[in-house]
Amino acid sequence: MNRSDFEEALSRAVAGEPLTDTGTVPFNVALQEVADSPPGSDARADAIEVARLVFDELDPKYDGIPWSGTACPACGTEMNVEIMRTGKGRSGCQRCPQCNLALLIPDLFAM
Repeated sequence: MNRSDFEEALSRAVAGEPLTDTGTVPFNVALQEVADSPPGSDARADAIEVARLVFDELDPKYDGIPWSGTACPACGTEMNVEIMRTGKGRSGCQRCPQCNLALLIPDLFAM
């Protein structure tokens, strides 16, 4: 589920339309809380905020591994570490899965 699909599902929950299965339990629970809260109440505002926090935690770009990698300078996606062939042999690099930007990792043991 991307951001626009989530926002559409959230607006349907606010409007009181029947909810469809989003495919993930946390989204379904958060959207149901929005739908069940009284319109215009603090509970509804809190439920909407919680639904957005749940989406941010379970963002489709999130692969289940805590993010500790470098962000791509071009698009902001987490970069993968790979080995690539260069003119001087093999070298480590960071490659963006979104835009394919590759940055070489300096070899600390080369002199």
